[in-house]
Amino acid sequence: MSDQRQRIKVLSAGIFSLILVMGVARFSYTPLLPLMQQQAGLGVAEAGWLAAINYAGYLCGAIVASIISDLVLKDKLYRIGLVVAILSTAMMGLSTDTTVWAVSRFIAGLSSAAGMLLGTGLILNWLIRHNHRSELGIHFAGIGLGIAGCAIAVALMNQWLDWREQWFAFTVIGCLLLYPAPEWEDIERKLVRLPNQNKQTRRLQRMLLGHATETELDGNGRILIPPRLRDFAKLDKRVELVGLGKKFEIWNEEAWEQSRNDWVATEGDESGMPDALESLIL
Repeated sequence: MSDQRQRIKVLSAGIFSLILVMGVARFSYTPLLPLMQQQAGLGVAEAGWLAAINYAGYLCGAIVASIISDLVLKDKLYRIGLVVAILSTAMMGLSTDTTVWAVSRFIAGLSSAAGMLLGTGLILNWLIRHNHRSELGIHFAGIGLGIAGCAIAVALMNQWLDWREQWFAFTVIGCLLLYPAPEWEDIERKLVRLPNQNKQTRRLQRMLLGHATETELDGNGRILIPPRLRDFAKLDKRVELVGLGKKFEIWNEEAWEQSRNDWVATEGDESGMPDALESLIL
């Protein structure tokens, strides 16, 4: 598959995931609310509480997402979140118990955090590592498409389906969205090739055998290169920029060669050391 086709595939996966978790699982509740009040006896106070519980679920999911740094775990939780989004949608049509609805809205909030935060982070990571622009505007179009699409769907389905049948219809729509949403095998293949996080590997990853350099970003998003980097790295040679957010590491071939010598001096041989810089990066 060409790089351009893979880019389109990854961005499409992000759009479908946001339609699922933000549109179907989370905000389809809004256009269905009047119908549920008329046909299912949902009161005004209960409706407000369900909305608040949904936001609480999103908040909890956001907190969990903020403390996870492992890309493989993020990918797994992202995929689980997509399935949970469908289950939470089906739960709404299976009962008229407010408690069941509350549980559904809470886990729908969790799933929306998985798709919105974890999924967005994975896509941004992929775009950066494959030298594409950070086209998250295209990705975030899924939010608007999901919310607007669900409102239009409810307006159309009101002519034939009651509130319960519409929740089940959204469940079917969610299943159709589920197939393309996580379809980015290239990401998963590369994630599983990452070195195991043992002590020796962490030394290689975090220090590039003693010479990786952490650097900050200034207020304008420019990389601030520490002065000590000039002591061992020639930036006219190949440089790898590794990281996301406000922390980056600069890995350089000049530092790699010097570090191999340091490793042999301290460890006695090169066993356990990757043969090339590429083996440490996605």
